[in-house]
Amino acid sequence: GLMVVVAGGPWAPRAAAGIDLSDTPMFTRILPPPANIMFLLDDSGSMNFEILVTGQYDGSFPNPDKSAADLAIDPHGFCYLFDDVGDNVYKSYSQPDWYAGQEGRKLWQTQYYQTNAMYYNPNVTYAPWPSYGSVTFTNADADTPRSHPVNGSYTLDLEGTSYTVGTVNVPHARYVVYSASQSTHYLVVLDKASSSKKYYTFTVTGSGLAGKFSALTLESSPPADALSGRGYSEERQNFANWFTYYRRREFVAKNALAHVIKGLSQVRVGIYGINKKVVLPLADVNVTQGAVVSDATNTLLEKLYPYQSAGGTPLKGGLKTTGSYFRDNTGTLDTKTGPLPYGTAADGASCQQSFTIILTDGYYDDLGTTLDGNSDGDNGAPYADAHADSLADIAMYYYETDLNALSNQVPKNKYDWATHQHMATYAVAFGVSGTLNPADYDADFRHKITKNLIQWTVPSSSYKPEAVDDLWHATVNGRGKFFNAGNPMALTSALNE
Repeated sequence: GLMVVVAGGPWAPRAAAGIDLSDTPMFTRILPPPANIMFLLDDSGSMNFEILVTGQYDGSFPNPDKSAADLAIDPHGFCYLFDDVGDNVYKSYSQPDWYAGQEGRKLWQTQYYQTNAMYYNPNVTYAPWPSYGSVTFTNADADTPRSHPVNGSYTLDLEGTSYTVGTVNVPHARYVVYSASQSTHYLVVLDKASSSKKYYTFTVTGSGLAGKFSALTLESSPPADALSGRGYSEERQNFANWFTYYRRREFVAKNALAHVIKGLSQVRVGIYGINKKVVLPLADVNVTQGAVVSDATNTLLEKLYPYQSAGGTPLKGGLKTTGSYFRDNTGTLDTKTGPLPYGTAADGASCQQSFTIILTDGYYDDLGTTLDGNSDGDNGAPYADAHADSLADIAMYYYETDLNALSNQVPKNKYDWATHQHMATYAVAFGVSGTLNPADYDADFRHKITKNLIQWTVPSSSYKPEAVDDLWHATVNGRGKFFNAGNPMALTSALNE
């Protein structure tokens, strides 16, 4: 995982006889400043979506009724499963095709977590977001949960009818599970009138993702492997918590990032949204210097939670911004000012490490962003390719460039042998895949079957899967790690690794 080294020089201080040592050991005074960790957040509009289907355009759920002519204009399927209660970025009057509506919600796989990774998964316990300072996040209202944990007062009535199949009005509080023992899917309704969970088997018209509920049959004794182990009220509470705290892609990212920040110590953390919806220069997280603890965790979470994602996906520009933030060393990120990323040699800054961790749900669209041409072209395998100004080139530029005139004493590890001040690049791709699968390649980046060396790709236009190949390549050039998180829980564990 991410290794933060706090080691001084290659020597250890000795206590000479007869010298009265203070309570603070001498070597703590010459520890390098805390490592710099910049989180580069994708705050593009798609992070507001409630749907994530791997392999589909922008992660949307294909609308089987959309004509080829309409798809040519806008390839999106459904992006929102629930109607807008008032705080969606994209409104139904401007993007009506992006809303499933009652008819679209009859597509049974929209409410099945194995297909729509954002949807409620009964195997997961959904806890409120991490609290901070005097702000405590509590369980959502089990009947009318808030649409957003901190912004506005919009709520959804979970008893409202989501859609109707035959004579059954299915409420918003429902989900699909699979029983392996019966080889059958069940629609589970959290029925308030009877305070019980009702299990229905169902028939479907259409196939694959176009399959729609056509009839429901109440099942009085569902199989054990379709049960979650929760009673009705526990399940309803868990569903409400999911709705308020995890329904949108950005909610999952914020929860994961907040947990990571709260678990860190002896580091500095900053956050840069590629659309500048959140811009936070580096700040101490649980840093102990002598007897003083400096901790900006509360401020970071206070600013992280409210922002609303909107805009495109200028990821290359974002990585360029974080790299130049380290190199320029003015302490200014966009228009916000904080401490200098690199201090002085007297502070021990010559040993200081700098990391950027990219978190994105999609494919970048700023193909025109340039920096220094084909920065990795002269690096040999597995770094080099023939492409110029890719995301990987930007990562290589800020890896190879000595970002500060300090002496070169950055500690090495087995992945990163550079001792000059440089930026290492890590990335977590959330719910998207490229054309290259990391699992197909060995540690030397040779294909496990063909033994051929990897051939890196770059996208030819916006929103192409090759952008994720380039993201992986950026982490190789930046001597970091690449994680592909297919669902919300995998996102949290990848960031914690």
